[in-house]
Amino acid sequence: MAAAGEAANEKARPRPGGRPRDAALDEAIILATRERLVRDGYSLMTIGDIAAEAKVSRPTLYRRWRTKFELVSWATSPAKRSARPSCSASSGSTPSNRGSRWSRTS
Repeated sequence: MAAAGEAANEKARPRPGGRPRDAALDEAIILATRERLVRDGYSLMTIGDIAAEAKVSRPTLYRRWRTKFELVSWATSPAKRSARPSCSASSGSTPSNRGSRWSRTS
């Protein structure tokens, strides 16, 4: 009887979807970001340029990093690079709550 309960619990737990992320793609994106940042500067570089240089699609980039700022932060921060990027959408950070502790209250 306990085995039936365990089987039901296994079915109830959500499984991670999709295939695992390719670390080689992450590295190619990071390197392309660094190269574009040096060559073009932050304001002139685009996600499309980075994607083309890394030979990935724009959705591949946006699955890992939501914004150009997040991508550049990962590419330039050794502390962040020690952890693999995950889907940024699940981080809980939204434009309305990002930096809220720094906002003034008058």
